[in-house]
Amino acid sequence: MRRLLLAVALCTLPMACAGQPQVHEGAIIRGGQEVAVEVRDWVEDLEVSEVVGRKDGERTAVQFRLANTRDEPMRVQLTWEWADHDGILLRSAVDERQEEILLLRSGQERVKTFLSPTEKAVRFTARLVELVPREH
Repeated sequence: MRRLLLAVALCTLPMACAGQPQVHEGAIIRGGQEVAVEVRDWVEDLEVSEVVGRKDGERTAVQFRLANTRDEPMRVQLTWEWADHDGILLRSAVDERQEEILLLRSGQERVKTFLSPTEKAVRFTARLVELVPREH
């Protein structure tokens, strides 16, 4: 029983220690209330800005800017998911990864752009978590 509790604690510890994420909601350029964009950020000293979403024809496009404001590099895990207008998660195309590891040098900025896998995918959620947190 103790081993089970220890295993559960170890699995949940990184997110528990990370605290509450900063939530960045996207400005919707086209697509009305049907389109929703959200970027959740658990990384200290990572600036997330210019979060936008747009439905153009059959596909939804999402874009946001990341900037490392630290004096040292950071490794960040970026994961994302698409859902339909009811919030039901959609399976992406078979070959599409929904995870990326980013290495951002000090002061480096990067723009990330995503295109929905289907015309039904109109709600986008991204999560940013630091892989090797700084020791305090």
